[in-house]
Amino acid sequence: MRRDPKARFVSLIGAVVVALGLLTTAAAPAHAQLGRLKKIAEDAAKKSAGLEKPAAPAKAPADEVKESGDITAERIDAVIAFLTPLVADAERVSARRVATEAYDRDMKEASDCLSAFTKSGAMPSGDKADEMNKFEKRQSAFSKLATQALDAGDYRRGMAYQDSAAVTQARMMVTMFNATKCKQVPYRPAIVIEDEARKLSDATAGKSQPEEGAAKIDVPASNRAGMSTRMFGLTRERIALYGLLATKAITTAQAGKEGVFTDAETAALSARKAQILKMEPLFKTSALEYKGWGDLRYW
Repeated sequence: MRRDPKARFVSLIGAVVVALGLLTTAAAPAHAQLGRLKKIAEDAAKKSAGLEKPAAPAKAPADEVKESGDITAERIDAVIAFLTPLVADAERVSARRVATEAYDRDMKEASDCLSAFTKSGAMPSGDKADEMNKFEKRQSAFSKLATQALDAGDYRRGMAYQDSAAVTQARMMVTMFNATKCKQVPYRPAIVIEDEARKLSDATAGKSQPEEGAAKIDVPASNRAGMSTRMFGLTRERIALYGLLATKAITTAQAGKEGVFTDAETAALSARKAQILKMEPLFKTSALEYKGWGDLRYW
């Protein structure tokens, strides 16, 4: 006996809602990066409103107490030289964030609209049976291809097929309910799938998972131009503030005293402005930051 088309449609609603949920959460970054620069404005606003009291500055180790805090050309060059190899990775992190934000917006709009149909009690049209069969076959084929690719260790292709299967299932509902006013359910951005596939491949191979886009705090002494680790981090943060101020991404009030430079510091920074401004978008999004550095204003 052939199953009633309407009954088949209704049985798919739950599965599609689950698929929408998986699609929405799948693109979330594997590692959330919390840094100082993206919170400058928020912290400044709290202080202006008297909602936050500065923490007591941490005492510097005895061997760092007498260390000069001046930003010299040599120190700037050391920081830039250390950050430059990290730019490509940071640019990818930044690009992924942009792609994910756009995907999340489209996904929310599509899923909210489709969810409204599932809650409205509307029944799909029975004359859509043939179209539904095509969708089901396509979804089944994608799922089979995904399994084959993942079993073969081709994680990029496998995850792409998984996404295609989920999107096909979700778009089937749009057709069945004639929900033409809803935005089409989007595919996950390629950069997201590629990064997640790489991480899955590394995890399967037992490789470590370093924090993407973030430099290690324990910068080798040979890369610090005689600076302590603390001074190296402080110099990096002030260089970032210079770049953000130069492009008016933040105000002088938001930058605080760390954003005030002497004439000698300004001259040294200005001579390397082109290199610093290349990194400014990455400082702004915190893609190029140190994992673990706190707010330098409280040091």
